[in-house]
Amino acid sequence: MVRKKLINIVEMKLDLNRRNNLAQPLKKKYETVVFWGYSVGATVAWLCSEYDGIGDAAIGYYGSRIRDYTDLRPKMSVRLLFAEQEASVDVHQLTERLSCTSGVNIERGEGAHGFANPFSRFYHPETEKRALDWSFKFIETIWTGEK
Repeated sequence: MVRKKLINIVEMKLDLNRRNNLAQPLKKKYETVVFWGYSVGATVAWLCSEYDGIGDAAIGYYGSRIRDYTDLRPKMSVRLLFAEQEASVDVHQLTERLSCTSGVNIERGEGAHGFANPFSRFYHPETEKRALDWSFKFIETIWTGEK
């Protein structure tokens, strides 16, 4: 039941009122807004990247449902990190397709879905460290205006 509700949330396109209600208070309060998500949250970050003016960047780890939205054209810089082993999607095919999208940078890391979750049986500390280093360097480029 919870999984079905999460999938329904992801499948819901953010309409103008929802995205404004979500993001406008953040943009007023913070200089930089980065959407950062894991799994279904990565897909939500990916969906948010489609809207201009609600954030500065998006980061997603192992967002396998992104496969349903590969035609999306982000309006902000995006960094996606996928595990080499993903049960629900062909990672190589998905990353190949997404790598052609302007503003999207993709990495693949050792391990499986959940590599950054210390409570997951698939936790992979080396990949998590690499992913976090990569993500924080990306955020620094957003703050400094570098590309």
